[in-house]
Amino acid sequence: MKNFLWLVVVGVVIAGQSLFSWARQNPRSEAARETPASSRHVGSPPVGSVVLAQTSKPKTTYDFTGSWRGAYAYTLSNNKVTVDFTAVISMEGGWFSGRISEPNTFGDKTSDKLYANIRGALMEDGRVIFLKKYDGTAGVSHFVLYEAQLDQSRGTVRGKWSIRPDWWGTFEMTKQNP
Repeated sequence: MKNFLWLVVVGVVIAGQSLFSWARQNPRSEAARETPASSRHVGSPPVGSVVLAQTSKPKTTYDFTGSWRGAYAYTLSNNKVTVDFTAVISMEGGWFSGRISEPNTFGDKTSDKLYANIRGALMEDGRVIFLKKYDGTAGVSHFVLYEAQLDQSRGTVRGKWSIRPDWWGTFEMTKQNP
């Protein structure tokens, strides 16, 4: 499982560059293709993206295991959209995996909810990186990269999510009964 995660992350982080810088240097790549203006985030893409080396070994004393509540946000047609979610996460060492449930706000109408699996790492310095893969419910099956910082004293993770350089937003999640 650990090697799988890093293979996927290496697919997102190409030659040590973040997806954002790679796409800017490779404008014909799929990652750099423009989305319709109505679905694009207003503002500049995230800067200082977290890049984890393949040889990094996550270490932490914080227990990420448990139930989390959060929300992710983005701008659509000049309106801010916020989507609540819940996550159940289990952790071993600095590695974690889990399942997310959220209202169906963009899939086909065969389900009221969307579900996704996550895999990621919590680093010693509190950096958090994980990939969310929607499981196909309501026709939704893409990946989302999350990069964030853990505030251990509040049990809160806050950061950015991205599907590609021009399609991103923010998120925050809080551990329930920390």
